[in-house]
Amino acid sequence: MLVKIKGSALLGIEAITITIEINVSMGQGYSIVGLPDSAIKESLDRTESAIKANGFHMPRTKVLVNLSPADLKKTGAAFDLPIAIGLIAASEQLDSFVPLNELLIMGELGLDGLLYPIKGVLAMVIKAKSEGLRAIILPIQNVQEASIIEGIPVFGFSQLSQVVHFLKQGNLSAAINDQAICDYDKAIINTTLPKLEDIKGQAHCKRALEIASAGGHNLI
Repeated sequence: MLVKIKGSALLGIEAITITIEINVSMGQGYSIVGLPDSAIKESLDRTESAIKANGFHMPRTKVLVNLSPADLKKTGAAFDLPIAIGLIAASEQLDSFVPLNELLIMGELGLDGLLYPIKGVLAMVIKAKSEGLRAIILPIQNVQEASIIEGIPVFGFSQLSQVVHFLKQGNLSAAINDQAICDYDKAIINTTLPKLEDIKGQAHCKRALEIASAGGHNLI
């Protein structure tokens, strides 16, 4: 069974939409293609452990993961979550209430299925909104940053099993003001993002940030 999920890769400060294709078919062996770096190549080991730890089974047939466009190098562990969801769906353990290729899903997985925060979320959300995707699923720690961009629902989770449960039972129409946060671990979101006043010393660097921001200049 072939499943497609939308992900995102950073190219400088811009985000590019990546289509993650997962095919489970007859045969043996696991492979990831589409110019993945070492962190992505190791993803199948992390996702296998996370899938088993959350009560699902890892397909024991041929698994092929393709990251499209194939000529663009992809880096980082943020593709763990979409690959895991794709494996669960492609092995017929998940019947999502919304087509997976209409969602942006990103997140790093621990061996127990715990979700870890990722980088570049703001650029990913801007790109997802511009391409008309219906919603975004991220680690809970990234929701506050992602919610800066209005007009697209953002759902945050802390565990792989919570994401699967939401995809089975969720309802996008429940999003309030086009911004949605799941019921899990809302307390985490109440923590504020770092501010310049929290940085001790480095006055010249902070001054440079202030001037660049006030004048709308490129910081680099």
